[in-house]
Amino acid sequence: MVSVRVLNVLFTLASFVGLALSIYSYVVEQATEHDRNYKAMCDINEFVSCTAVFKSEYATGFGIIPKFLGKDSIFNKPNSLFGIIFYSLIIIFAQINSKPFALLILFLNILSIWFGIYLAYLLAFVIRRLCVVCVATYLVNIISFVCSYYKYKKLSQPTPVKIKSKKKKA
Repeated sequence: MVSVRVLNVLFTLASFVGLALSIYSYVVEQATEHDRNYKAMCDINEFVSCTAVFKSEYATGFGIIPKFLGKDSIFNKPNSLFGIIFYSLIIIFAQINSKPFALLILFLNILSIWFGIYLAYLLAFVIRRLCVVCVATYLVNIISFVCSYYKYKKLSQPTPVKIKSKKKKA
């Protein structure tokens, strides 16, 4: 089985990729807000367009917060900011090798998988666009979840107790 150290490295790498994707998303959102002619690298055609997705009503507060707390709510921020916070926390928490932190990370990753399923549904059936940055983020979340699952499993195993034998003096 893979060691906790290797899982931490994989976890951290995946989280840095997720962080980079979230920062890129935020930069694209800000650029399109200030420049109507801005063309992002992830805009391939009308169907494959990150910008179209980042401009949708679901790009802030996951499309949920504005409905319940209003568009002016302090919590109604771009999804990419939530991603930046999420991946930053995961990078920090992944370095702590304790069962409670491993469980916390596993829980956070389960939430990210559920949000990913929700957002993928919106992409496919509501927005009807393909966002390569979004799909890459979903893949990062799956990798992160798998690592967190195995890390929690590994840290939950009982540690073998070494018994010292007494040597008799002759």
